[in-house]
Amino acid sequence: METPAALMLFAAGLAGGVVTAIVGGSSLITFPALLAVGLPPIVANASNTVATTPGNFAAGLADLGRLPRWDRSFVGLVVVAV
Repeated sequence: METPAALMLFAAGLAGGVVTAIVGGSSLITFPALLAVGLPPIVANASNTVATTPGNFAAGLADLGRLPRWDRSFVGLVVVAV
C-alpha cells in the first residue's frame, strides 16, 4: 500500500474513533475512505464492520445503566421491535 493511502486510512480511523466516541456513526467517515483507496465495496463493507464492532460493543456495555427496567411495557416494545 502506498504511503498516502496508508496515511489517509490512518487519519480516517482517528476521525472515525473520535466520531464514535462522541455520537457514533464512524462508518460515514471510514467506509468512504476504504472505497477511496480502491477496495471493492464488499471488502470495504466487511472490513468496516469488523473494525467498528469493538467500539459499538464497548458503547453498548457503557450504556447498560441507562436501560429502562424490564417491566411489561418494555417487554412489549422489545417484542414489537424484534
